[in-house]
Amino acid sequence: MGNLGNRRKWLFRLSICLNVILAALLTWNHIIMNFAIDQISIMGVQNDLVELEGIIAYQMEKGWPDPNLVTTELGDVLDGLAIGVTIGEYAGTIFTN
Repeated sequence: MGNLGNRRKWLFRLSICLNVILAALLTWNHIIMNFAIDQISIMGVQNDLVELEGIIAYQMEKGWPDPNLVTTELGDVLDGLAIGVTIGEYAGTIFTN
C-alpha cells in the first residue's frame, strides 16, 4: 500500500508541474499573439498616415494638382484602421458596440 501512496504523490506532483508549464506556455503565446497583432495594426496604419502626410504636403506645395491622391490615401488609412479593428475583435482585444 505504501508503494501505491508514493506513486499517487509522484503523479500528483507531476500533474501540478505539467499544469503550471501548460499555463505558462498558454500565457506566453497569448502575449506574443497580442504583440504581433498590435504591431501589424500599428505599423500598417502608421505607414499609411506617413504617406498621407507626404501627399498632403506635396499637394499643398504644388497647388493641389491632383487632390484625388489624398482621397485615395485617406481610403488606405481608413482600410487599415478597419482591418485593425476587425483583427482586434477576432482576437478579443477590441470590443465595439
